[in-house]
Amino acid sequence: MSRFRKNLPPLDALVFLESAGRLQSFTAAARELNVSQAAVSKRVRQLEDWLGVTLIERVGRGIRTTHEGDRLVARVGMSLDFLEETIADLRAPSRPSVRLASMTALAMFWLQPRLRDFALSDRACDIALTLSDKPSELLSGTHDLVLIYGDGRFSGWQATQIMSERLQPVCAPSLARDIDSDDGFTALKQATGLLDFPRSGPDWIDWAQWARLPGAPDIGGWQRTGCANYAHSIGLALRGEGIALGSLPLLSDEVRSGRLCTLLPEPVTTSRGYWLLHRDDGAVSDLVAGVRDFLLEEAAADR
Repeated sequence: MSRFRKNLPPLDALVFLESAGRLQSFTAAARELNVSQAAVSKRVRQLEDWLGVTLIERVGRGIRTTHEGDRLVARVGMSLDFLEETIADLRAPSRPSVRLASMTALAMFWLQPRLRDFALSDRACDIALTLSDKPSELLSGTHDLVLIYGDGRFSGWQATQIMSERLQPVCAPSLARDIDSDDGFTALKQATGLLDFPRSGPDWIDWAQWARLPGAPDIGGWQRTGCANYAHSIGLALRGEGIALGSLPLLSDEVRSGRLCTLLPEPVTTSRGYWLLHRDDGAVSDLVAGVRDFLLEEAAADR
């Protein structure tokens, strides 16, 4: 850090240069900085001597920044803007926000577009969003609202189901294009593989769990590709690199737009779903209630 500071000129000289260069006038800079014109001219000249380059040219009674001067004025101005913004944030009184936690895939495919709409609505407020696929972190008690996957039993929380789980194998249109069968899933067995992901909780359903559900076809002999997480498996499916186990409530936009194709005539249903939780410890603030009600309305509109 000390070495970095030795490589910088006096910082007040940079402030004087930025003002003079931005205003293209020593006189106007002196007025802005509440110093004499001679003081501005002297500090800029000292900065030029320190750098060994000309930053401002004297043209008649006026001044003009050189190419080097333009570069430095722009960078110094940007740095001062960042400092001013940060200091303003530090001095501003803190505003209340709603602490919302969500599973990663649920946030990526369902929540984020709706938060954008919320930010443009009359109910807009600051939201501190936390993403995690670990139930212990989502249910830690430090959040006002939680979006989570499960069977609805969450101790210490009031739970409202927003979507029922429906699972379908999905793939990109490029893989499904030549299928001439109602059972597109089996038809692709020799052409591609299943995109698998680790289960982050006991309620999660991966390919092995899915194959045990009533109505699910046999997946014995299929090639498997391991993915980092569920969202990663969907990303690979969108790129045509395999078949993902699609949660239709999350992927409704992708299926509706044709970016993903379903491969079975009917989805496989489960006893699980997606839930919106709020803490079961008393009254809910108006801000929290506003976000909660908005999300419930959005979920109802999707049904």
